[in-house]
Amino acid sequence: MFAANGVSSSAIQVYWTNNPGVPSSKNDFSGSLTYKAAQNPISVEAAYNGGSIIHVLANLTDGTLYDYPFDLSANTFKSPHLISSGDPVRTTLYPGTAGVSAMVGLDGTLHVAYWTSGNHVTYTPFTYDPVSDTLTPQTTPFEVDSAGHASHPVLAVSPYDGNTTVAWLSEAVTPHQVLGRTKTSVGWGTIEQVSDPTVKVWTYVDPYGGVSVDQGPSLIITADGTKHLSYIEDVDSSGNYGRVHYVYYTSLNSWQDTRLNYYTHDPSLATNRNSDVYLFGHGDYLDTSPCGSSNDMCYLKKNADGTWSIPHMFATHPNGETFDASVSTKWSVVGWTRPELIEVAFFSGGASNYWNMSLYYGTLGG
Repeated sequence: MFAANGVSSSAIQVYWTNNPGVPSSKNDFSGSLTYKAAQNPISVEAAYNGGSIIHVLANLTDGTLYDYPFDLSANTFKSPHLISSGDPVRTTLYPGTAGVSAMVGLDGTLHVAYWTSGNHVTYTPFTYDPVSDTLTPQTTPFEVDSAGHASHPVLAVSPYDGNTTVAWLSEAVTPHQVLGRTKTSVGWGTIEQVSDPTVKVWTYVDPYGGVSVDQGPSLIITADGTKHLSYIEDVDSSGNYGRVHYVYYTSLNSWQDTRLNYYTHDPSLATNRNSDVYLFGHGDYLDTSPCGSSNDMCYLKKNADGTWSIPHMFATHPNGETFDASVSTKWSVVGWTRPELIEVAFFSGGASNYWNMSLYYGTLGG
């Protein structure tokens, strides 16, 4: 597991197990490392190549984006590789401002989508040679959006056909929306309307804090090529923001947007080898028991008929902590070990602030 070490720290924390099998306690994570980046990480993203390297990408508070290859054979980082500079800078209360998303494709290409200057979203594919520790761009950087005012990029590679899809928040349109674009073997398609254009997607820019820190979007692609995305809506008739929307796309139709009867922040999607779809997120007082508190972590499962289950409790918060947090779910198109098991990581905040954080690991299924 990889995580930024809270606010006002340049450290990237790494934890690993030294024995095979599913971790059952924190003692199983007996390996650890603290790596000091050049500046404080805003986002930390991990992409696995199916072999000996995990690409750990972080956009930093000085406007740079680096790839830090982590060597699994030695449990050490190799040399950092600068991918981009002059990117947006956030220096205070920045965690939650998602700025980079990456995945390794079946052919070994490292696909990276990231937040760049002018509030654009840029995509670059890379080839990595672990012997020479060389990261080489396959093409020049490509600006995925066209109008700017874009943030929170999310990328997924399809296990069905190898196509790459990037989605992002767009504040260039009113109401604010989630847009997307897909790259096939013949190149990039047109910009797609992902969210329902009549729905106001939640966005927020705090001049002293982060950019839309409670928003996703979250994107996965299941084995049949179906794309699944989640996001949250702005304030609705209840007077609250955070109502979850689930959007899916198959080759036979356009994006289909469904409003769920659930409120959370940064809903995160997960899948297993049966292409079941789950949604993780903390509860909300508007939700029914047992998920009526933002302090607890819950999940919903998509039913075979397209409806969704009632919320289920996943983790009850310890005394003095809150799981009012984002969830990172394990999913990849290469090196996807234990696909029958959903594995997640999330953090807790202290009772009075988010500077005293703990990192949690959990599983579902098996």
